[in-house]
Amino acid sequence: MKKLIENKVGQLQEILSELEQLKEDRESTFYDRSEKWQESEKGEEYAEQTTSIEDAIGSIEEAISNLENLIEL
Repeated sequence: MKKLIENKVGQLQEILSELEQLKEDRESTFYDRSEKWQESEKGEEYAEQTTSIEDAIGSIEEAISNLENLIEL
């Protein structure tokens, strides 16, 4: 069971890394755009999608922490 959990933690860490890079790329793209675009409907939608990615990152970090706690038991 411990090996299985460790494997899943590794997979989640890979996903986490990819999502963090995606978030950074999106933030860079957002701030490279004009203020007018940022305040437009498309800009606001883009920012909301980036926030959803941030939320997913937080959830994955929590899942990793919970699984690591299981390993320690």
